[in-house]
Amino acid sequence: MNLNYTLQEVKPNVFAVLLEDKYNLPMLFCRVQEFYESPNEDFRNKKFSIWEYMEWYSKSNKGSFTYPSDWAGFNIPYPVLRDCMEMNFPNKEFENPYDSVMYEIYETLKSRGTDNIYILGTQTNEGDTFNHEVCHGLFFTNPEYKEKALEFVDSIDESTMENFRQNLLGIGYTDSVVKDEVQAYLLYGHDRAFFIKNVNKRKVNSLHKKFSTIMKDFLTENVDNYVC
Repeated sequence: MNLNYTLQEVKPNVFAVLLEDKYNLPMLFCRVQEFYESPNEDFRNKKFSIWEYMEWYSKSNKGSFTYPSDWAGFNIPYPVLRDCMEMNFPNKEFENPYDSVMYEIYETLKSRGTDNIYILGTQTNEGDTFNHEVCHGLFFTNPEYKEKALEFVDSIDESTMENFRQNLLGIGYTDSVVKDEVQAYLLYGHDRAFFIKNVNKRKVNSLHKKFSTIMKDFLTENVDNYVC
């Protein structure tokens, strides 16, 4: 299967899989993303059939498999990608063509010889969706970035943070990634309706402005390294 993707290092050890096709991109990432953070424990950190996942997702969405239209950006720590690929395909017997392409990406990144890698999936390398996913990458790969991000997130008042948490859980995120998602949305996507539900908009805008100023230097550092 030729998906015509590009693998680009966009920050040190942060790699973006760029694929313009808005259907094939989510399908490429579906298995590993749900292995990482599915709200359904039957799939999270488990070996599973993609067809069973599609059936479950469809039944949870009024009988329609809307995954490709529901999600536009993806982010995965390399150790999760490794575990997903090795658990599901120890003999490289793939269930569908998307699995073989993701395994190809895994093998390319494996040659880097480090677990401190983060993988993003977006249509292009610009815009809020891309930058939002980059924030996840920095949170994983850059200890200084993570320290400053957590310091800021932990300073948010309890009521506001709980609203953010409930809003994120309500669209399918899990508790394990709430703080990471809050920091990324406050930088890129702070005005999303689902994220700011029951939160004062002025407060959110103030948090966004203050946090963006703190993290500016991290966000402007770039690399230009096309891998394949």
